[in-house]
Amino acid sequence: MTPAARTCGGCAWAEADPAGWTCARSAPSGGRGILPITAADPACQAWEAPLDCATCGACCRQAFDAVPVEPEDLLTRTHLAADLVVHSDGWTELRRVVCPGGTRCSQLDGDGVQTPYRCRSYAWRATACRDLDPGTANCLLARQRVGLSP
Repeated sequence: MTPAARTCGGCAWAEADPAGWTCARSAPSGGRGILPITAADPACQAWEAPLDCATCGACCRQAFDAVPVEPEDLLTRTHLAADLVVHSDGWTELRRVVCPGGTRCSQLDGDGVQTPYRCRSYAWRATACRDLDPGTANCLLARQRVGLSP
């Protein structure tokens, strides 16, 4: 798609809700989009194609240092006991493994190029992972931290 043909409606950061469309890129850190747009508006310089977790994996790679596992994450604790790190103060997190450029969650498979990124424990992922949906402010932050979004 040529830059001239791009519209806000085709951007990864466009959010539709009952009140209308907004741009997530215009949101303050951790907030929702604040700039009102329409799907037909010409795209700005921040335009990005719709997100594909299989080629991104930013949130599970070097973007964040830890995946906290909360006490209410019973399925996670049951299924991933061998990959949990329990600290002396009781704080629990998923183990990280060394990879090129830093570390990543022990549950992330693939390289995003030859094999897609996939979470091997997606069905019983931790609350922190469930709360990080594609296109959210935390998704954008993760993408920016690994250099995928400006």
